[in-house]
Amino acid sequence: MQQQRGSSGFGQRPPQYSNSDRQPSFIDSDQYLRGGYFDGGHLRCELLTVDAKKVAEELQRSRPTLNYGQLRRFFAMIRYAELRLRAGRKFDEVKPQIYALSPAAADACNRQVAPPIFWKFVDKNVKYACQDERSFKEGFIQHFQSVICYYPRQSGQ
Repeated sequence: MQQQRGSSGFGQRPPQYSNSDRQPSFIDSDQYLRGGYFDGGHLRCELLTVDAKKVAEELQRSRPTLNYGQLRRFFAMIRYAELRLRAGRKFDEVKPQIYALSPAAADACNRQVAPPIFWKFVDKNVKYACQDERSFKEGFIQHFQSVICYYPRQSGQ
């Protein structure tokens, strides 16, 4: 596996992987997050249901398998950013913390504790989450939480 490192993972290509045995990627498709989190000013319901389930299933099928605890660790990073907003920080102050999720996901892929598609999932969401505070809080957080809810836990996790 070729390792790619940079000062920022955002917008860079994730580590290469073989797509020959896999179903077409939902996360890579134009359907996923097309138009962002909202439709007509309201959160798109499929982001909490159908799309979240598809993402969770794809992450579970991918290799190396993403550990449930690793997924929760990323969500904890998101919740910490949200906590800073609740404490009165401005969104522009918290935005670098959100962007930092992408290189953290790249690192997890490069260390082979997460599949490359996880980096794509994080990268795509960070792009939309950093548009504004509402996209982060009402879009990204809600969608990521739903993905976690659909993500199967192995015994002992």
